Amino acid sequence: PPVGVGTSIQLPPVGIGTFQLKEEKTVYDILDVALSIGIRLIDTAQCYNNEHLISKALKCLLPKYSLNRCDVKIVSKLHPKFHGRIKSHVAIDNTVSLFDGYVDVMLIHWPGVTKIKSDDPVVKILRRESWEVIESFLQVGKIKAIGVFKLQVSSHERAVRLLCS
Repeated sequence: PPVGVGTSIQLPPVGIGTFQLKEEKTVYDILDVALSIGIRLIDTAQCYNNEHLISKALKCLLPKYSLNRCDVKIVSKLHPKFHGRIKSHVAIDNTVSLFDGYVDVMLIHWPGVTKIKSDDPVVKILRRESWEVIESFLQVGKIKAIGVFKLQVSSHERAVRLLCS
């Protein structure tokens, strides 16, 4: 059965990850097999540099299996180098545009910021700005659910404070 993620969105319990898939044919072939066996959740990330390949493959494969975009759930993650108001807005907008105007789940991939020490006060500001941008996409329906990734359960409360303070 689908799994709820704290909003009205329901995610399939099994999906396919796309980390390290870089070749167009490989992406196509793997998604072809995944869709043929009923997989309806695709996990990707901006830092995997393959969202455009996944989008291209889905444009061919969804009709092959009589599926629409809404039949497949896309999870993506904001690249740590795109934290901050402007960078995150551009990056998320690019991702959303690849997947027919929305993604089902957008996560902050890592709470740190590329090339900035974690104790630098600017990290907290950039992370907060990114979170606000993600929320703005959620509010207009271009993202269906939001969250954070790569945190241990023991770090969750701290992450919520860092993201939302």
